[in-house]
Amino acid sequence: MSDETWKVLITGPIEARADWLEAAKSAGWEALDAPLLERVPLSWELGELGRPGCIALTSTGALEALQDLARVEPSWRSVPVATVGERTAQRVRDLGFEVEQVPAGRDAKSLAKALVEEQPPGPVLWLRGERALDLGDLLRAGGVAVEERIVYATRPASDLAPPEADVVFFASPSAVAVWRELATGRVPGALAMGWTTLEALQKAEREFSFALPLITPDPVSLTVALDAIAAAP
Repeated sequence: MSDETWKVLITGPIEARADWLEAAKSAGWEALDAPLLERVPLSWELGELGRPGCIALTSTGALEALQDLARVEPSWRSVPVATVGERTAQRVRDLGFEVEQVPAGRDAKSLAKALVEEQPPGPVLWLRGERALDLGDLLRAGGVAVEERIVYATRPASDLAPPEADVVFFASPSAVAVWRELATGRVPGALAMGWTTLEALQKAEREFSFALPLITPDPVSLTVALDAIAAAP
């Protein structure tokens, strides 16, 4: 690493981005706040769905819908909720729900694997964003019944003019898609919060000098990754 401070763009997540900015600064990098997405809640209904065996969340974007669900069906607070990431799990607990005791999922793949192994006693209700598909496909492939409700959408942020940087941190495949649409022509390195985001980066591998995942989807792992990049020859 040169004497000049390296720059990293923090493009997400939509919520709690300040924690990730601080994590980058802890590694001695200049952290640039460059959100690529904004979230839009959608109206949704349970319809004829009966009580599920489990509720699944793969994004904090579904927490508002979970809170709405508690108002409509208060007894559903006893339905276990399976999440990706401990931070989301704690927010689920704060809403009064029980967190499913499956191995902590770092992404949709690991969460699906845990649920397939457990085989919940009823269908999994997945509260998801409009672009998310992976968890439902993985669960059905593993013989788990799934009911999906689209509870939010993500849209490109209104002000999209990301500055030059050495590394870009992505928190979702949707953010990768938006970045590619910008066609900046730059080839910085890329870091992915989880494996599904890494897969999206790998499909665009020619657009990045490298693409690496975090060890775990939390700010501490971002600090570790940036430290490692800075120490590389």
